Order: sequence, then structure tokens, then C-alpha cells
Amino acid sequence: MIKLGKLPAKHDPKNRTIKFKAILNEPALPPLPEEWQFKLLYPQFDLSPKMWGNDELGNCVVVASYATQRSFEVIEQEKVIDIDEGQLRAQYKKESGGEDTGLSMLDHNNVWRNEGIPIGYRKILCKKRPLMHKIDAFARINPTDIREIKYATFLVGCNIGASMPDNFLDEFNADKPWIDISLPPSPDCGHAMKVLGWLKDYLILWTWGKEQLASWDWVKKYFDEAWAMIDKINDWTEHSPLNSIKLNEYLEAIDRMS
Repeated sequence: MIKLGKLPAKHDPKNRTIKFKAILNEPALPPLPEEWQFKLLYPQFDLSPKMWGNDELGNCVVVASYATQRSFEVIEQEKVIDIDEGQLRAQYKKESGGEDTGLSMLDHNNVWRNEGIPIGYRKILCKKRPLMHKIDAFARINPTDIREIKYATFLVGCNIGASMPDNFLDEFNADKPWIDISLPPSPDCGHAMKVLGWLKDYLILWTWGKEQLASWDWVKKYFDEAWAMIDKINDWTEHSPLNSIKLNEYLEAIDRMS
């Protein structure tokens, strides 16, 4: 059994969302490889996808974020941090108001940036407190722009949302790539996933505890939102592929508007 739980894509009415394209430093962008997978950078670790309750709850938005944060910590700490599924479930219920209603990716991204998501614990004055992990920023990607999705995956992290077709389980349950685009997107079948990399003909997604391939045509038809996730700890400069000066200017403007 699996569950869906991404609410329809929404836009900030105050236009406080950064566009990923606006902070890319085009002259400094490295060429994209024909194929790329994050896990191949760290063959010593088991980086296989986990279910984390998405078979019982519509918590896919939170699962995608924890998956991305886990990757950030692999880069920073050179180890795979333990994810307490109880903490993850509690965070989902906290954001959803205690009900299994699903979440908006935009709303959750704001929580992740401003409050953080709990992973593990630390002791403060002899009391165990959740250890909060924050992102520095998130930026909207054109969900049908394969190049943008690839650069976000390659440079930072990328979480996507899709309006799934009614027949998406046929290929999923048969362990086949998503290639069937015969049906329209279903706005009531929203799902969030982490992008793990790409092959020549497919994007690689983390969903429901496994890697799922999706053809480029499938991506263009069913993705309805995509986000670049930028870690709190980074070494970007104005000369990097991601322009930190522009990013910080946008963040300061957004914080003034909040």
C-alpha cells in the first residue's frame, strides 16, 4: 500500500519566491554529464531510498525533504545519518495540523528554511532537544525544464512535485519506468519526490522506498512544480555556479517582506 499527499502547487501571493534560473551563474556552470547519480559519489554508503511511513501516511513532501537533508549530511559529515521515522512522522503531523491531509511543498519549504526539520537529538541543560536542520534557501524551477532540474540535482538538491496520472501504479508495481503519457495529470493525485540523478533517457526519483525511473516526456507532462534546495552549509561565492551574492540579496529582500 502507498499513499499520495502533495497538495496542489501554490505560489506565494507576495511573490517572495526565488527563481533558480535567476541565481545561476551561467558562465561558471560546469558541463552536465550524460548520466549522473549522487549515490555513485559515495559507493561506501548504503544510500537506498526508504519508505519512512509513506505507505501509511500522505507524508511524501516531508519524506522528500528528509531524503535531501540526508544527502546534505553525507556531503558534510561523510556518513549516513540515522533518520528517526517517529520524528519524521511527528513533523508531518505537526505541519498538517494533526491530520493526514498532505502538505503544500511551498509551505513546507518555508518551515524547513525558517524553523528546520528535526533529525536526532542533543542535550541542552540535561534535557534532550530535537536537533533542527535548516536549509539556506529554496528556489523555484520550471518543472518542464530538464536542464534546470539537472543543474539543481547536480549542484544542490532537487525535490519535485507531480500530478500523477490515474494509471501510475501499473508501471510502478511492475518495476517498469514511467513512460505511459496516455492519460492526463490528475490534480487530486499529487506526489512529491526527491531527484537522485539521471540516466540518458530517464530521471531517477526516490519514491515509496525505491528508485523509480521516469522518461523525459513523462517528466514534462506530469511534473507541476520543482524546487532547488540549498543547504545551510555551503561555500558558494559570486564566482561559483550558484551566485551567492545574488542569492543573499534575494533572501534579504524576502525576509524584509515577511
